[in-house]
Amino acid sequence: MNAKQIFVLSVITMLAFSCYEDKGNYDYDYSVNDINVVMRSVYGTRMEAQTFTITPTIEQSRYTGTDNLSFAWFVSDNPNEKGTEFGTDDHINIVIDPAEANFRYNRFFRLYITDVLTGIEQMFFTELRIAKPYEGAWMILHHQEGISRIASLEYLGNDMVIDNDAYYSKTGHRLSGTGYSLGVFHAYSPKQGNSSLTAFFAFTSNPEESGMLAQDDNFRLVANTQRMFPVDLASFDPAKIYGCRRMIGGGVIASNGYVFQGANNSGAMGRAVLDNAAAEDSPDFYISHIAMVSQSYLLFDGLNNRFLQLYTRDNTTWVGWSGIPDMTRGRIERIRNTPLNNQSIDPNNIGSDKQMVYMGSGHYLGFNNTAPWQRYTMYAYAVNRDTPKSHIFVFHSRPMLTVGDNSDPAPFTEYYVIDTPAGVDGNTLMASSIEYNRILFYAIDNKIYRLDFALAESQPTLIWQHPDPGATPIALKFADDTSSNRDIGSNYPDAIFPLDRTLGIAYNMPDGSGELVVLVLNSAGRAEEGMHGGFPTVQRHTVSADGRKFGAIKDIVFI
Repeated sequence: MNAKQIFVLSVITMLAFSCYEDKGNYDYDYSVNDINVVMRSVYGTRMEAQTFTITPTIEQSRYTGTDNLSFAWFVSDNPNEKGTEFGTDDHINIVIDPAEANFRYNRFFRLYITDVLTGIEQMFFTELRIAKPYEGAWMILHHQEGISRIASLEYLGNDMVIDNDAYYSKTGHRLSGTGYSLGVFHAYSPKQGNSSLTAFFAFTSNPEESGMLAQDDNFRLVANTQRMFPVDLASFDPAKIYGCRRMIGGGVIASNGYVFQGANNSGAMGRAVLDNAAAEDSPDFYISHIAMVSQSYLLFDGLNNRFLQLYTRDNTTWVGWSGIPDMTRGRIERIRNTPLNNQSIDPNNIGSDKQMVYMGSGHYLGFNNTAPWQRYTMYAYAVNRDTPKSHIFVFHSRPMLTVGDNSDPAPFTEYYVIDTPAGVDGNTLMASSIEYNRILFYAIDNKIYRLDFALAESQPTLIWQHPDPGATPIALKFADDTSSNRDIGSNYPDAIFPLDRTLGIAYNMPDGSGELVVLVLNSAGRAEEGMHGGFPTVQRHTVSADGRKFGAIKDIVFI
C-alpha cells in the first residue's frame, strides 16, 4: 500500500469515527430525514385567566423521539413578522391574563425545528385567536327536562363549541321560570368608561332572573326587569315581546303594545309616549311590530293601522340605571307627510284590510352628505286580508333622525303590491338585512325562500331545505341585520364570516328536540355548500359537546 492510499484510508477512518461520535445512538446515514409536524393552523380559546398549551405532534421518517431535534418558538402580533423568542421546548404554554395592560387577541407563532445531525431547519406556523367569552356566539333559549336553558354556540379558532346549558355552566344555578325571548344589547357602559358594551337580554316568567345579562362575566345579571323598568314595569309583559335591541345611541324594547326606550348610557328604560300630533290622530295605540336600524325606529300601530316613528335624539346623554322617568322617554311621532313621500298610500293610515307580517332593516340608499350609518332603509311587509296580494313599504332612516333635512326629506320612499307567495300569511317568519337590497327571506315549513320583491314577477326562490319535512321553524334571524356600530375588542366574529349575511334558523323537530341551522349566504342571498373562514357555510347544530340534543327551542340571538 503506497503513501497516497494510506492517507485516503486514514481520512475515511477519521470521518467514520467522527460521524459515529456525532450520531450517538442513531443509525445515521445521509438519507433525507423528513420531519412532519401535525399542528392546527388556528387555535381558539376564550379570554379568561388560563394557561393554553400548544403541543404539536412530531413525526420523523428516519428516527423516533426528538433527541436529534432542537426547537425555537417565536411570537408576534403581526403574521408577517418573526417576532421574539418564546420558548425552546417541543410545546409552549401561553399564559392568558385578561387584565394584561396591552392584551392581544390574536397571537402568531413560528416554530423552528432544526435537525442537529444535518443542520437542516424547517419552520411551521400557527395562530392563537383569543375571544371574549361568548363573543360572536349564538344563544339558544330552549326547554328541556322541564327546565328552560340558555345554550351557546361559540366559534373558537376553527372549532364550533356547543354548551347545552351555558347559563348553568357559568352561574351554577338553573333558570326557574319559563323562557320567553332573547335580545341583543350594544350600548355605551358608564361602568366601562363609556366604552362599548355587548351583552344580551333573556326574559322568563320570573322577573327576578330576567333582564340584561353580561355573558363575558359569567352571565352576571346586570339589571333585572325591576331595574330596567323602574317606573313602567306594570306595562311590560315578557311573554309579549315583539322587538328587543339596545344599540349605541339608545335602544328599545317593544312589548305588550308599548315601546320602552332607554337613554344612550343607561340600562333603565321608560315607556315612550305619543306626541301631540300623533295623539290627535288617535290617543290610543298598540305597537305590534318594530324595525330598528342604526338609531332609527319604525313602529306599526296595529290598533289604528298606521306607521309611527320613535324619536330618541333629545335624550341620549343621561347616564344611570334610575332617575327622572321623563329623561328616559322617547317621543312617538307621525310619519312626516312631505311632497316627496311616495304618494301611493298614506303611511299614517294604510287601511284595515292589511295585516302586518314583518318589519326589519333594509339596504343602504346612496344619499349624499350623510354618514353611512344614517343611510339605511327599513322594510315593512303586510298581507291583504281580502285579496291574495301583499304590500311592501320602504322607509328611509335618515329623516327619522332629523326633521326638515332638505337633502333627504322623504321618510317613505317606495311602495310595492305583489302577489302573495304560496304559504305566506300573517304568522310567517321573515328576516332582512342591510346587506340585501329589496330582498326579504322567509320560512315556510322546512323551506327557506328569498323574495326579490321589487322585481316585476316577484317570484320567491328556494335557497335551502331542511331534510326533515317535519321540521318546524321557530325563529329566523340574521346574526347582525343592522348598522349597530358594534365595538367588539378583537372584532373576532367579523373574521369568521360576514354577520349581515349569516342567517340563523331555529327548528323544532317532530321528536321534541330543537335544531339550530346557520346559513352563511353569498352576496346574492343564496346558501351554497362550501367553507368560509374555516367553517362550513351550511351548519346544522343538534347536539352539544356532552352529546345532549337541544330541547324545544323558543328563541335565538347572536351576540
